[in-house]
Order: sequence, then C-alpha cells, then structure tokens
Amino acid sequence: MNTRLVRQAAVSIAALSIVSAFPVFAAHQIIYTPTVTASTSSTAPVGANFASSESTVVNGTVTSSNTSPGGGTNASGNTTQVTSSSFQNGQAVNAVPSQNSTFASANLAAGELKAVAASSGPEFFGSPLGFASARMQDTIYFTNTTASALVATLTFSFDGTLTNPFVSANGNPGGNLGFDVSCAFFHCFNAAGTPILFATGPALVPNAGMNHYFSFNGSYFGENIFGGMANGQYFETHLNTPGSGGAVDGYIRTSLLIPTGQTSLGLRAFLNLDCRTASSCDFGNTGKFSFGPLPSGLSYSSASGEFLTSVAGGVPEPATWAMMIMGFGLIGGALRQRGAAARIRVAYA
Repeated sequence: MNTRLVRQAAVSIAALSIVSAFPVFAAHQIIYTPTVTASTSSTAPVGANFASSESTVVNGTVTSSNTSPGGGTNASGNTTQVTSSSFQNGQAVNAVPSQNSTFASANLAAGELKAVAASSGPEFFGSPLGFASARMQDTIYFTNTTASALVATLTFSFDGTLTNPFVSANGNPGGNLGFDVSCAFFHCFNAAGTPILFATGPALVPNAGMNHYFSFNGSYFGENIFGGMANGQYFETHLNTPGSGGAVDGYIRTSLLIPTGQTSLGLRAFLNLDCRTASSCDFGNTGKFSFGPLPSGLSYSSASGEFLTSVAGGVPEPATWAMMIMGFGLIGGALRQRGAAARIRVAYA
C-alpha cells in the first residue's frame, strides 16, 4: 500500500468532513438499482435493402425483439445475469455471402461483461454490421470496522481482438468500454458525515466516471481517455498495443478511501462493440471487475447481494464464442434455404 497516498487522502477526507449543509446517511443506501442489460443487433443486405434481427433483455425481461427472414435472436436471464444473441443472413454481394452474428452478456455475480460481433462479406453501404452491448450497475456496501479510513482498489480489466482481414476503414471493428463510481448526491457518507473519497489527486467525492475507448484504424489501435473537469487524475488507465491477431487489452483502475462505519458507492459499467464488413470483434472474455486485496477490517457486499460473489464457470473462451455465433448464422442460413425449398471518461454520473 502506498502510505503517501493514504496520508494524502486521509488529510483530504478530514478536510471534506461534512457539515450541516449535507445530509448524513448512517446506513447503507441504494445509489444505483441493480440492473443487468444485454443488447444485440445484426444487419445484412437483402437486395437493395437491409434485413435486421435484434434483441434486448433487462433483468431477465425481453424489452425489445425483432426477427427478419434469414435471421434469429435469443435472450434469457434473470435479475443478476442476462444474455442476448442475434444473427442475420443476407444475400450475396458480388457473389460473396454476407452475414452477421452477435452475442452479449452481463453477470453481476462474476462482475463480467462480454460481447462478440462478427461479420462476413464485402461492404454494402455499411453492412453487414453488428452491434453488441452489455451493461451492469449496482451499489456496493462497504463496512469498515476499524477506527481509521482504509483504501480499496477497484479494477475493470478487458482483453479481446479486433480484426479486419481487408485492413479497410469500412471494416470499422471497434467499440468502447468504461465504468463510473458515484455517490449520487451525497449518499456515500457514514454516520459521522465523512464521505468516500478518491485516494489519489486533490480531495474529491466520487461523482464521476472514466470511459476508456478503443478503436481500429487500419492496423493501428488507439485510445482516447477523456478526463473532463481534470478528473482523469483519479483513474489509472492502460491500453496495450495490439499483438498478433489484433489482440488488445488494458484496464481502468481507481483507489478509494473508505471511512469508518457503513458507506455506499454506486457502480456502472458498459461494453459496446461495432463490427461490420468481414471484421471480427471478439471480447467474449472481458470486462471483468476485481477488488485488490482489502485491508483487514474492510469488507463489502452489494444491493443485489450478488456482485462479485462467484467466478463464472463453464463460459466459453472468446474464440469459442466467435465460432459459435458464426455457427448460429450458418444454421440459420441452412434453415432458410430448406424453408424456401420446403421452408443471430470521465463524466459526472
């Protein structure tokens, strides 16, 4: 533990002890209602037009669904884990078949967001294309049984591949991901009126988030960290340059100073993919939250009762997801043919 940072944050937390201008919350408060969302959309050309199949599921309820001929969707889950998938087969463009498949999942218990999108076929006015989005939010309940503030470190790590065999801007494999932590109007104070603070930088109550962007441009992967209001100094971010096969990975990390007693902290995270024209966006093993080793006397739970309570088991690796969703599309195409014959930054919260 960096004792200098702890001392600095301890001074800051004393300076920000709340006076009567703000309410005091002596017990755990819900800041973000536990929510998991998975959304997928697949589009491919059909003649001079386009066909799309899409599905969105929120807390186990399908809120949007549409299936076009030659396509299909699937959505399932509950209040802590959801999955969505879609595929869409299109007509051949210049004698080359076109198709897109997508998958997304959000899992509070594992603290994971996953997304995959894969397109095949030449570019036809921006298609075939696929969008996959996974989101989660929850409220973390901290309990500090010691007599002093303690530091907790939260990391959101990601890894995947973005590839385009044509190395063309039209392929446009890319996306963005990020997370925010929030006190949402001073809900993260203990009974003594002391708030959770960022453990680095000048004193600041966490009402801000960091969005970390990754994108594809030819053979170059880039990042754009937007640190509005100078809040970027409260987050450590890293993006590795691509390895073989378009590999990209990195993390976003923040350290928080947790006061004594009970406090609450809102958490939101997202992973979005945009993949089109014979490109592949494979983040099927990504978007994973973790706490660093917690000091003695500091523990956490969550409003959902599920956040980071288990490690996901039996989840296919990224390459498996890529093959699986492409397989869904091939199966859909075969069924369609048979049917014809007979008849998938920093920003304030």
